[in-house]
Amino acid sequence: MKKLFVVPLALSAALAIADHKDGQPAEPQVLKGEVVALTLYLTEEMHGAEGATEALAALRGGSPAGLLAADGTVTLILVTSQEGGEALKYVAHNVEITGTIHEHGGMRAIVPKSVVDLGAVETKPVGGHEHK
Repeated sequence: MKKLFVVPLALSAALAIADHKDGQPAEPQVLKGEVVALTLYLTEEMHGAEGATEALAALRGGSPAGLLAADGTVTLILVTSQEGGEALKYVAHNVEITGTIHEHGGMRAIVPKSVVDLGAVETKPVGGHEHK
């Protein structure tokens, strides 16, 4: 497994203020998808039940988490000191996340307010990519 170290704290702070227009916070939105360890998904396209153990270890080791939608798009899951950590326990599960979406410089992230577990995923192609 390739090891990458990512420190998302500066990104989290930048995105947290990037989407507030006129001093008003963005409205919560709902996204659905599979919780993945971004380090593994981006470098090895690893997701689904077969990679769940490695993904959980990667998240515990500091890999950022993402939400992989059925269409193959990935949204960064931002974990702040107060919110978002619950989403990480659902690696390799489909979830419904309600939270604030932040977009800046072509990057999209969500700060979860609530997470609903929709069940474990089966390994299958997502967005035209085969699981490795």
